[in-house]
Order: sequence, then C-alpha cells, then structure tokens
Amino acid sequence: MGSCVPVVDLDGISNEKELLEIVKRTLLAYDTFLLRNYANYDTLRDWVEQLTEIQPEKEVGFDGTFTGVFYDKGFAKEQYICDSGSNWVASARCDNELLARIRSRLKKLSLYFAELCLDAVSLEKKCTIGENDCCTVMTRYYTASGSAVLPNLTFDYLREYELYQPSGLLALFPVASGIQYLRHDSWNTIEDEDCLLIHTGDLLARLSKGAHTSSPIRIVKDSKMVRLEISPSLGYINESGVRQLEVLLDQQISAFPEVAEKFRPAETGRLKLKETVKFLKTLYRITISVLTLHKMNHPSVHFVELDLVLPQISNMAKRKVTEMDLLKITSIWELAYVIRRNAEGVLEVEIKPSLLQKGKEMAVHFNKVIDKWLDGRLQSQDEQSQLDISIERPLHDIANRREDAIRVRSKSSFSHTAISLKGVSKRPAKTEPNTKQLLDRIRTKERKAAELLNARELEWKKYLKVKMKQIFRILVALEPKKPYTLTYLTSLIVDSLLDSSNPIGTKEVETIIDQLQVILSDVMIVLNMNGGLKVYKWNRLHNEELRKRLED
Repeated sequence: MGSCVPVVDLDGISNEKELLEIVKRTLLAYDTFLLRNYANYDTLRDWVEQLTEIQPEKEVGFDGTFTGVFYDKGFAKEQYICDSGSNWVASARCDNELLARIRSRLKKLSLYFAELCLDAVSLEKKCTIGENDCCTVMTRYYTASGSAVLPNLTFDYLREYELYQPSGLLALFPVASGIQYLRHDSWNTIEDEDCLLIHTGDLLARLSKGAHTSSPIRIVKDSKMVRLEISPSLGYINESGVRQLEVLLDQQISAFPEVAEKFRPAETGRLKLKETVKFLKTLYRITISVLTLHKMNHPSVHFVELDLVLPQISNMAKRKVTEMDLLKITSIWELAYVIRRNAEGVLEVEIKPSLLQKGKEMAVHFNKVIDKWLDGRLQSQDEQSQLDISIERPLHDIANRREDAIRVRSKSSFSHTAISLKGVSKRPAKTEPNTKQLLDRIRTKERKAAELLNARELEWKKYLKVKMKQIFRILVALEPKKPYTLTYLTSLIVDSLLDSSNPIGTKEVETIIDQLQVILSDVMIVLNMNGGLKVYKWNRLHNEELRKRLED
C-alpha cells in the first residue's frame, strides 16, 4: 500500500457496535478506507481475476440508459444500472454469469456498510436502504492491451486516469488497486490487493450535515477493476427536493458526454447550464476580489481595462476567462458592474465604491438573482434556450452605445459654440496664465501625485503584511525540514486563500515567500535548481518570531 489510508481489520473486531465506532471515527477525517480479512475474500478476488480474462461483448452496445458496453480509444467500460423501484429501465442485461456473481456479492456487502455509514454520520436517519429499496451501478473497466510499462516499473504519468465521485452513499471496490485519493492537496496511490476499498459518496456527505466530507478519487483506466455504487431507490428525494434519479442522470451525463449528446440532448443542455451558473457565481466573487485589490493599489483609478485584470482573474479561477464570460454576468444582472468602451475602443470595467464596500453582499445577491434566473430557464418549454446563457449585450452593441454618447456630447458642444458666437454668452474671455501660475500648478500636481504615491505604497505594505501573516500560518502548518518547490507552495496557498475575503494571485504569493525567506534567512533557505526551479526548506517556524521581526 502506497499511502496511510485507514485500514479496518475485521479480524480484530468482535461485534457490530465496535465496528460502528471504528467507522464513525474514520469518517470524521477520511472518505476512503480499506477492509481487511473479509470472510471468503480469496474467492471474491479470484472471481475478479478471472473476469480480467473475459473481454466485454462490443455487440451489446451502449445507449441513453447508460447500460451495456462502451468502447473509447482502446478502453472499454461495461456497466449495468439496477433500481429496485423500477425508475430506471435499462436496455441491456448482464449476461456475464461471473460479473453477475460478483455484483450479487458486492451488493450484499455494500448494503451492510451503507447502513453502517448512515448510522455513523447521521443523527436523524432520513434515508433508508434495503434489498428491495436501493439502486446499484455496477461498472467494469477493461483494456485489451495492458499497461505500457516494463515489469516492476510504474510511471504514473504514462497512465490515463479518470475522476470519479459516487453520487449515492458509497462505492465498493473488491480489489484496492489502481486507485488514487486526494489527501493534503496531493494524490496518494493505493495498491493493496488483499483489501476491499470503500469510498463515500455525495449523498452520505449531505446527510451528515457537515460532519463528513467527500471528494473525488482517480481511477486508472487500464486497471481492469470493477466497482459497485449503491444509493437509495431512484425515487428517493433529497433535502433539496431533487430526486436521486436526476442526480444519477447528471452523473452519467458527465461520465459519458458523447453518449449523452446523442441520446439525451435536452438533459445535457440543462446540466451544462447548471455548470455554467456555478462557474459564474465563482467568477463574480473572484472579479470583486480582483477589482478590490486593483483599487487598493491604484486609489485614483475609477475604470480599469479588462485586459489588465483578466489574467489574474483567470489565474484565480483556474481556467481561461474572457470578456464574454463577464458579459454573461451583466446579461443576467445589469447592476453587477458597468462595462464600457474607452476612447481607444478597449473594454473597461468601472470600480464603483459600492463594489468595494458591499462586495460580499453583492455576491450573495447575485447568487439569488442567478438561481432565480436558472429556475426560470429550467422550467422553460423552449429546450434550445436551456443550452447556454445568451448575451443580451454583445460587444458591438456596447460600442454603438458608446459612440452614441460621444455624438450627443459633440452635438452639445457644437450648439454651445454657436450660441457663444452669436454673442449670447457673456462669459469673459480666459486670460493666459503667467509663468508663476503655471509653476504653482505644476508643483501642486507633483505634491498631490507624491501624496497619492505614498498612500498607495502604504496601502500596499499593509496588504502585504496581512497576506504575509496568512501565508506564514500556512507554512507553519506544513512539516518542517522537508523540501517544498515554489510551484507546490504557490498552488497550495492560492487554493487555501481562495475562499477568503481577499484571495491572492500566484505572483503575489511568490513575492511574499521570497520576502519571508529574506526575513527568516537563518531558519528558511532557498535552493535554485537547474531550469529555474526554486526549492524551499525550513526548520520549525513560530508565529511569534515573525511578529517580532516584522516589528523590528
């Protein structure tokens, strides 16, 4: 086994009450654990080994019920969905006797541990599950050509992985091999062929009301493994009023996008729309943070060009963000922010005081607005309107509005000039200022510019000091006397502060880490490796020590 994933040894447990307590403690900190010394495990593992020699029948096909055999780029998936409430009518049956035997054994075991996990995390048992009240998804991976690596040598970067997160209560793997789980922002490989593996699902996490969390795992496509996911019957309705049928359908659409596009275009469009809305919520919050930071660094600026802030927004969003994405937000809520074209025809966004003072409130209000908008779209009879968010204010329209405003101002100026020429205006002619007045004006402007620069530098130092303390606290939590690359540290810190009131970008993190190393040079060293890679290492760090040095 390549990681410290918890192991529940069934030989050392005398009764079910003792097992419940162990599972309860495990689920407080982990979403993945192993089962060792399960009765008749050797027989189950032999069945799985025999199954690897049987190729799935391609002729079975794979359709919109997401059952049958699906081939993609040399890899195959064989899957069967069975619901006790008959909410899912599958087009293909499992005719493989060996696979059916494995499914039957895994179903009994998963039913037992699903009930056990429910008792462990949920005080109010609002979900029931049983032999005649459940849904199972049996999935088998297969590839004709094995791993393209030499014996006794494995290179993870040569293998293809896929993310998997159960939508139900849990997933059970008969052999704990070819699986990676996320722990402390790094992927840990699990290789223990003498154990079963249990990974909890989204439904169990929601029922725990925050006592338990679950995140996706990674599965090696060429592992030839099988798994069984279990959930309540698909007629079950969760606390949000959503049927388990819809939850499972969304999961399958994400897992088989090509099949879904062909057989379920309307459902696929709705899921894409939900994902876009989720992204726009995050994007609006990030945009507010970036504009706030820009205003702190440039107090006199009221408009900023989008090209200047989009790179930082993209970095924090962890995907490419374009001006069209920001326009989608304004098409849903016009008061989100003001986007216009400047004299050079470049798009710029206004940094309003309300955006800085009430950023969190505006983000919360935007979430309500876009949720209401989404509900309206999902209830719409026009299926095509569900496929994407339409942009009601395209770029050319913004340009036209700006030009109209310029024409209005030009016309206004011309009228005033004409009246003045006719002698209606009695304003005295302006006198040219003398040299002394010009010098005084220049000195005043220079003084104001210097004051503004000092104020900006002071705000920037305050910001760096706050962020330096936040970043230092993260470094303190890491294990000392171990090497950490700058790439790893920046990724960890950016992710850790992403949900804070003021997230931080990669460049700022690199700057602050360099400053911390200078301040703490006697306990923190930096090594410059070949290729420009920076590696940091430190002895045990103390918050009090940083505070003293910052005061000095």
